Parts: sequence; structure tokens; C-alpha cells
Amino acid sequence: MSEKIFDFLKDNFRNPKLYIVLLASVFLFLLLFPYIDANIFYYSRVEKRISILQEISEIDQEALKNNPVLAEEYESILFEISKQKDGSIGSIFISKTTKEIQQYKFISGGFLSWLLALICLFMKIEKASNKIIGIFFFLILGCGLGYIAQLFPIIIQPVCNYIGVPLLQFILLGILAMSMNKKKLRSNT
Repeated sequence: MSEKIFDFLKDNFRNPKLYIVLLASVFLFLLLFPYIDANIFYYSRVEKRISILQEISEIDQEALKNNPVLAEEYESILFEISKQKDGSIGSIFISKTTKEIQQYKFISGGFLSWLLALICLFMKIEKASNKIIGIFFFLILGCGLGYIAQLFPIIIQPVCNYIGVPLLQFILLGILAMSMNKKKLRSNT
């Protein structure tokens, strides 16, 4: 099975559609994972934590007080449990957000399109109507992409979203430009 996957990837290595599908899949996964985590994985984690809590509460405290080695190990286990909670899957995606974070996510999501709208102002285009249409298209596209960027869950820190979303857009734009360039080269030959 893995050989078929590697052969498929090798055969389609230069196919931009493969990258678009992969990026769309990653985007969809990142968008849906918090909901899947909250509705499926969360209950399993809570059940395991309750089980651990029950086992810890059954430990004889007198035995711990009398034996410093056991007490030290007990404290070490409790410390490890608290650290594990901080590094769990559920803590990678941050659901708490502020209005300021939402605004920055919106701006970072629409930035590339708004930059293209600004570039359209200075481009030499024969028809002024085409220039205006291009500017409005990129302004509206930027608003749509900004809204989509707001839907992305915050991954570890908001800065990851502020940098990651425009980077993802830039990669998609590059793939699109490469595929259009290949089509143009094929039609010229």
C-alpha cells in the first residue's frame, strides 16, 4: 500500500493539483479538528484523568509522609501530570480569542489580496474599467479571505496564524502561477 502511495506521489510530484489538494486537506483538517477533538477525543481524555485522579486519591498519605522517597516520587508524578496537561492535543488549539486577535487574523488573511489591489492602482492597464474591476475584485477577495482566516483555530500562538495564513496564500498563489505558466508554455509549443 505504501509503495502505491509513493509511486503516486513520484508520478505527480510536479502536478500543482496535488499540492492544492494537500493544502486544502490540511486547511480542512485544521478547521475541523477542534470540533472533532471537542466532541470525540475530549471525553476520552476526561475519562482517563478521572481514572488517574481516583488512583491517586487512593494512595495512603501516611505511607507517603513516612517514606521520603515515596513522597518525592509522588510529587514528581503530580508535577509530570500537570505538565502533560499543558502539552496535550487540546492545548495546541486555543479557543479563547479576543476581538483584537480576530481583527489581526482578518487583516493577515486579507493582506495579500489587498496588496494586489494596491499594486493594481499602479499597473499600466489600457482600460480604466478593467483596472477598477481588478481593484474591487482584490478588495472583495481580501475581505473573503480575511473572514476565512478568522475561522482558522488559533494554533499554539496567534502569531502562527498571522504568519501562516498569508504564507499559505502565497504558496497557493505560487502553485497557481506555476501551473498557468506551464499551460502557457505548452500552448506556445
